[in-house]
Amino acid sequence: MVTSTVLPEISKLRSELETLDRKRDTAQALLKAWEDYLDVNASASKTVKGSKKNKPVGKVSMRSAIEHVLKRSNSPLTTQQIWEEVQELGASTTSKNPRAIIDLTTYQLKNSGRPVTKVSPATWAWDAEK
Repeated sequence: MVTSTVLPEISKLRSELETLDRKRDTAQALLKAWEDYLDVNASASKTVKGSKKNKPVGKVSMRSAIEHVLKRSNSPLTTQQIWEEVQELGASTTSKNPRAIIDLTTYQLKNSGRPVTKVSPATWAWDAEK
């Protein structure tokens, strides 16, 4: 008796979950596309005169440099190792604590849907299987 009323409800919930999964995948794809667009156009963007907000300090944005470093690494990297490699790519910061900037930016990459994993404190890895 109860089964006849519960089974249709289960089926309805499964259908709703599938729809939400498709919407989530679409939203993540759109988010990634917009972030990629912004990364590509970061060097061409103009900021208000005198403003330092979102203005790349080096030749390449910190975010894109960190993503590049993590993608090409076969093992987890500490924020110090990432910092050394992004400097070689031309990224820089005026921060007194660049490792904190690396940690924060990598955390933002993770939260934006990139396959980044925090392995241990101040240690990050690119997880291509995510």
